[in-house]
Amino acid sequence: MKEPDTGHTHKKQSGTLSSLGESLVELGVIDSEQLRVASEGITVSAKCNQQLATRLVELGYASQVDLTKALARLAGRTFVTAEPSMVEPESMRALPQDYLEMHNLLPLSVADNRLVVIAENFTDLVLLKEIEQISGLSVVVLAASGDNIRKTRHAVWELLDLQQPTSQPGSCQSLDDILSGFDAEQLSVVEHKEDDDDLEASAAQSPVISLVNQIIKSAVRASASDIHIEPAEDSFQVRFRIDGDLSQYAQPPLRLIAAVVSRIKIMAQLDISERRLPQDGAISVTLGQRSIDLRVSTMASRFGEKVVIRIIERDEKARDLSTLGLSPEMLGGFRGVISQPNGIGLVTGPTGSGKTSTLYAALGELVTGRNNVSTIEDPVERVLKGVNQFQVHPKAGFTFAGALRAMLRQDPNIVMVGEIRDTETAKLATEAALTGHLVLSTLHTNDAVTAIPRLINMGVEPYLVAATLRGVIAQRLVKRICPACRESSQVSDAEQTFLQAMRHDSHESGFSRGSGCARCSQRGTRGRIGIFELLSLNESVTTDIIRSLNQGSGSSTGVHSSPAFWKDGIKKAQAGEILLSSLMQIVSPLNQGEIGNNPGISLAA
Repeated sequence: MKEPDTGHTHKKQSGTLSSLGESLVELGVIDSEQLRVASEGITVSAKCNQQLATRLVELGYASQVDLTKALARLAGRTFVTAEPSMVEPESMRALPQDYLEMHNLLPLSVADNRLVVIAENFTDLVLLKEIEQISGLSVVVLAASGDNIRKTRHAVWELLDLQQPTSQPGSCQSLDDILSGFDAEQLSVVEHKEDDDDLEASAAQSPVISLVNQIIKSAVRASASDIHIEPAEDSFQVRFRIDGDLSQYAQPPLRLIAAVVSRIKIMAQLDISERRLPQDGAISVTLGQRSIDLRVSTMASRFGEKVVIRIIERDEKARDLSTLGLSPEMLGGFRGVISQPNGIGLVTGPTGSGKTSTLYAALGELVTGRNNVSTIEDPVERVLKGVNQFQVHPKAGFTFAGALRAMLRQDPNIVMVGEIRDTETAKLATEAALTGHLVLSTLHTNDAVTAIPRLINMGVEPYLVAATLRGVIAQRLVKRICPACRESSQVSDAEQTFLQAMRHDSHESGFSRGSGCARCSQRGTRGRIGIFELLSLNESVTTDIIRSLNQGSGSSTGVHSSPAFWKDGIKKAQAGEILLSSLMQIVSPLNQGEIGNNPGISLAA
C-alpha cells in the first residue's frame, strides 16, 4: 500500500534517503526537524543520498566527517580517523603509489595474507575486487573521510621518504610496465607520421597518453626540476634534472617520438604543424592534491624536436629567509637591504640558482597590512598571501617594462620584478626607486659586484646606479650531503690543490661525504643548499666601485662584502653540509670573479 506523499520522503530502504537521515539522527548529528528541513523537495532516487548530503553540508547541519560516519554505519564498515602512527611502513608498498592517489587509499597493515586498507569509496565493491587482484591479498576495508586519508597518506610518504618514484631515475621499469601492455598494432600507429591529422590522432592514442602522463608523474615524484625529451639518430631518451644533474630515466621506442612530442604540444596548446621554429607553452596539471605548472619549450634539432619541460609546484610555500642557508652575518645584511624604504635590491646568479626562492622569502618578511606589495613575474611560480601578483604575456604585448609602468600607477610600496632583462625595464626600475619605491629583482651575473657594470651596460646612468642600488646578493646552489648516510671523508689530491689555491688549510677540519643509501637513491646527496655572497652598498661606496671600474686598476675603499662564494662554501663543507667536490664544480680558482677579485675591486671578507 502506497504511503501518502507529504512533500518529503522517509522510506525505510537500505542506502536511501531515510537510511542516511535516520543514521545521522541516531548518531546525534542532526535531529528530526533538521532532517525534515534538509530533505524537503528530495525524492527517492539513485542520487538522493548525495543530494541530502549536499543539502546538510550547505545548511551547516553536518560535516563531511559526520556524513562519512553515517554512511560507514549503513555499509557495515568501521569508521576510523587515520594517523601516521597507525600505518605499518611495509603496507605502503602493497599497492602502487599512483593507484593510492587515484582511488584515495591508505594501507594500514599486512599480516596473514590480509591487507587492511582505508578507503574513501568504501562501498565500491568493484574497487575492493581490484585491490585484491593487484595486491594478491584478501582485503579488509575501513572507512574514513577523504581529506583525512589524503593528509595522512602524504604525511606517511614524507616520513618514509616515499615521494620518490618506485622506479628510480635511470630505470625504465615503470615505462616498461606501460609499454608491455600495448600490442604491436597499437604501437605501430605512431610510426613515422608526417601528416598533421595523423600526428594528432597518434598523440590521442592511449599508449602515448599513458606514456606522457607517466613521464610527468615520475618526474614530479622524483622532485625533478626539468624533463628533457631528446631525439637521436636511432633512439630518443628521457632525462630528469634532479639536484642540478641530469640522469637518464628511460629510452622509449624511437617510433613513439613524433607522437610524444605532439601529445605534449597539444597539452600545451602549441601548433603541432610547426616543427621548424621554437615554441613555448604551458600546462597545468594536478597530482593528487598538488597543483603543478609545466613550462614547455620545443626546439628543432637535427633528428627531430627536443622538448624541455620546467616543473613548477604552484602550491609550494615560500621558504623563510632563515632556512635558505645564509650565515647570520649575511642574513642580517640582506634584511638590512630589503628593509630600506626605497632603492633597488638585486639577487644575481645563473638560471636555476634559486634567485626566485630568495626573492619570495624576502617578500614573505615584507608583507604587512600597511603596505602594497606587488610582483611582475614570468611565470607566477607560487601564490604569496597578501601580495598582488601579475604575470607578463609578451605575445600579447604585456612585457616586464609595460607591466612595471602600469604597476607604478597602482600605488605600490614594494615592487618585485622577476627579472631585469632589458634597457627599458632597468631604467623604469631605477626611476621607481628614485620615486620612493623599494624594487627587488634579479640579474644574470656571476657575482655581486658585476651587477653594477651590468646595469650600466644596460643603459642606466652610473650616477643613477650609485643613487639607487642598496645591495646585491649573489648565489649558487650546491648539492647537500644526505644526512642519513653522511660520513667522514679524506681530502683528495685535487681537493687539496683547490684548497691551497683558495689559501685554506685542509688540516683545519675534516670534510664529509655521503656513502649512499635508500633515502638518497644511492647518490650520497639529497637536495641542494645555497652558497652566497652579499654586497651591501650606499651611494659613496657604489661611486667608488664605478670609479675603480672606469680606471681598470686600483682597489675600492669602503666596500663591505660578506665572504665570497668560496669562503661560504668551504664553511658549509667543513660543517658536513656539502661536498667539497661539488663546491669545486661551482667555484674555480681560475675564475677570478668567483672569489671576489674583479679587476680594480677589492671585496673585504
